[in-house]
Amino acid sequence: MSCLTAHPQSIFDKRFMKILFQYVYGSGGALANLVRLVDAVANVAPDAELVIMCSPESALKELDCRGNVSIEVYGEESWKVFWRFRLGFSGLKAAVQKHRPDIVWSVNTGAFGTLPCPQVVQLNNPYHVYPLSMARHHPRGRVAVMILRQVFAQTLKHSSTLVCQTQVMADSAVRLFNYDGRVEVIGKAVGNDAHRQSEISDAAKETGKRNRFNFGYVATGYPHKNHAVLLEACRTLASQRNNFQLHLSLTREEITSLGGAASASLIDQGVVVPHGWLNPASLPDFYRSLDACVMPSLTESLSSAHLEAMAFALPQINANLPYAHELCGNAALYADPLNAEDWATQMAALMDNAALQDRLGNAGAARHAAMPKEWSDVARQWVTLLQSVASAS
Repeated sequence: MSCLTAHPQSIFDKRFMKILFQYVYGSGGALANLVRLVDAVANVAPDAELVIMCSPESALKELDCRGNVSIEVYGEESWKVFWRFRLGFSGLKAAVQKHRPDIVWSVNTGAFGTLPCPQVVQLNNPYHVYPLSMARHHPRGRVAVMILRQVFAQTLKHSSTLVCQTQVMADSAVRLFNYDGRVEVIGKAVGNDAHRQSEISDAAKETGKRNRFNFGYVATGYPHKNHAVLLEACRTLASQRNNFQLHLSLTREEITSLGGAASASLIDQGVVVPHGWLNPASLPDFYRSLDACVMPSLTESLSSAHLEAMAFALPQINANLPYAHELCGNAALYADPLNAEDWATQMAALMDNAALQDRLGNAGAARHAAMPKEWSDVARQWVTLLQSVASAS
């Protein structure tokens, strides 16, 4: 991570603003996106001061290269549950007393009591609000999800504003917790992909020359990503035709742990292709090699995999769930996330219909074009919101 260097005129007006941003123990793509967002906020509001409260190993510490950012290290890498509860009961309050911010911006977990300044809570974790039946797919199970929900509920009681990435999550949170405060929806940047149009055209020309139709799914091996239904669908489809492949961002070992001996056979037959984890630099080449994306995930907030498929004008088959419909709309086919036969049917239908492929791909590209391209665009929405909440208090 390298800090941005541009310093446009601050969009904070009239007075200095001090923000305490708190995200403890985040990881993966969610953390990477938050680093980009907070860095962009520091850039578009150079007259503001940001105090970042994070764990000792957090990538957020890299932002201390900015002149208007300071780091408050909190907790340890062990006993994370203890440190999270301590954060809610006393840790965040102590940080507020020390730094005296105008506003607190917390992610997923915040203060359990009233603070002397307003708290805005950003909800990124869908397990906090989606049906509890989904809890069995959480890596640590139902009990862990119930604890997360209780922690979030206490945070929400003492937050003046809730911010979600999607309307589905916002509606779910309001309904589940009877929240009557201010609610805003702010998404994430999807990247400036104008340079990809020629790449898409070239890839489209190559599609007709391929001997096999290439499906792809970029996701970790977490249970809620639901690879098992895809592997079973491929087994069904492979018994009927041999002109397709499924490319996964998992290792052979990860795939066989999810799908057992049958998935090992699919790999040996060349039906399923393990790529291992794909770093961001390798993603463009990966997507250019595909004809469509399949995404059966059972729970998401604002999925980068869907956005990346849209960026490359790729048709999608998605889980028939509200989060996917909100994001993708008419740019996808939908299948029952628990029915492998349904996935095999939709995959075959897409393979055999070039006009449908074009229609879905073009619809996705159009939806992608309407989304914010740069993190600075998203940061300005956040700065405007934070200033509004602080001023109202």
